Amino acid sequence: MKTAASSPRTHDDEIPGIAEQSIQDFSASLTARAKLPPGQAADLLSWSEWELEQEIWFADELIKRIATALRRTQAEHGGSSLGRLHPSFFSRYQAWKPLLGSLFDKGDEYEPFKRAALSAYLQYLIARRRAVHSVILQRHRQEPARSRAYTRDPMPH
Repeated sequence: MKTAASSPRTHDDEIPGIAEQSIQDFSASLTARAKLPPGQAADLLSWSEWELEQEIWFADELIKRIATALRRTQAEHGGSSLGRLHPSFFSRYQAWKPLLGSLFDKGDEYEPFKRAALSAYLQYLIARRRAVHSVILQRHRQEPARSRAYTRDPMPH
């Protein structure tokens, strides 16, 4: 039970010490988060083909949106394009949603951190998409009579 003496969690709790970090340190801290954890890849094996196909579609759409937003921010030299990405799009895995949500609540002085986090999230999405595609390929190899729609990954490597 919450008492009057306890204070609510703030968004700053989601990114401990960000104000004291350099952008290089912050980017380095995201490296592990940008990789797909082995448990997450194993979970994909239990998904239906429909769920896997939906995940591919969703990942492709989000990859396009993030890449476009990052290109626009470079061209604009500002963060207005990043604000068009709603935190509800982000995965709960690897705590991406609270990290990106709290960063998006911060002002323009955090734009380099927002871009670094989105770049790392983009890497995570690509890794996740490749894992999903691998599961689809594995299933199609096990059942050769099925559709060959996913025999080649359209995502450049």
